[in-house]
Amino acid sequence: MAGWGVGWGLFPLSTVALNATPDMFLSTVAALLVCCRYIGGAVGFSIYYAVFSGKLKTKLPTMIAQAVAQAGLPLTSIEEFITTFLTEPTAIAQFEGVTPTIIQAAGRASQQAYSDCLKYVWYTSIPFGGLCIIGALVMKSNKKFITNRVAAVSFCKSAKLQINNMFPDSRVVSEFGGYKAMYAAVGDICISWTAAVGVR
Repeated sequence: MAGWGVGWGLFPLSTVALNATPDMFLSTVAALLVCCRYIGGAVGFSIYYAVFSGKLKTKLPTMIAQAVAQAGLPLTSIEEFITTFLTEPTAIAQFEGVTPTIIQAAGRASQQAYSDCLKYVWYTSIPFGGLCIIGALVMKSNKKFITNRVAAVSFCKSAKLQINNMFPDSRVVSEFGGYKAMYAAVGDICISWTAAVGVR
């Protein structure tokens, strides 16, 4: 289910942005999209981790204390048991009165605490999702940019034309003659490759 949300939000955004971009700026816009994606991921991770760790700091000890108390651990040992369970879990068996039932109860309570705190991360995502939906609703139509023209072929042909204009006489033996031949070959290879893979 998470993949559906990522797919609906990520790929249409990239498609719309690249369709509305002039050919000469395609690489720049693609790089900006990736840059914004990583910046957003870094900011989002910081926010989500702060929310998750803040909730876990209070929920985890409370839920473990309730679980081990119900399993029969003496109340006087609960605080020390929780500290040891969270910092050095291999040493909890040394506590007096600790049974396998108590250890299992503490483990289940720990798992449940992590599960309960994780939902707050999804709650935090709701405002961001709402902003994305609003942005999609107010965005203008991009139908005029959706055509059968492929930018790769157009860009290669344009680059080759510019090279020919820069070096109009290939028969002139000069320091630029070799560069013209090299760049023209690159343009031919680019066009041939796009044709070979079925790009029209």
